[in-house]
Amino acid sequence: MAFPFKMKAQFMMVHRIRTALLALMAANSLAASATAQDTKPAADADKLFAPIAGVLRDPRCLNCHPVDDRPRQTDERRLHQMNVVRGPDNLGFVNMRCNACHRDQNNDHTGVPGAPNCHLAPLSIGWQ
Repeated sequence: MAFPFKMKAQFMMVHRIRTALLALMAANSLAASATAQDTKPAADADKLFAPIAGVLRDPRCLNCHPVDDRPRQTDERRLHQMNVVRGPDNLGFVNMRCNACHRDQNNDHTGVPGAPNCHLAPLSIGWQ
């Protein structure tokens, strides 16, 4: 059975995050052993960090990690429709909460992705 497009995209994102985390663990291990052996780990660490950088630069990450109060949408990172804003608890403003549209599963009629715990990252970890 073929994955529906949205499920396949979610699966691929989880796979990329797992790969990035494994690379981060490997880079950490390499740095620890390099410190003990007094070698030059910078080039190897850069190679190991590349998959992590790819995940961190992915629009699906950047959309929820803005440095302002407006989430983004789509791979083009357009401002979220309906003038959605962060709100004091990162879950949207009083009358436009994230979970008003982002439910437990994808909405095939509207195209709104399912995200039961949808929220913006705190401003302290916004990176673009």
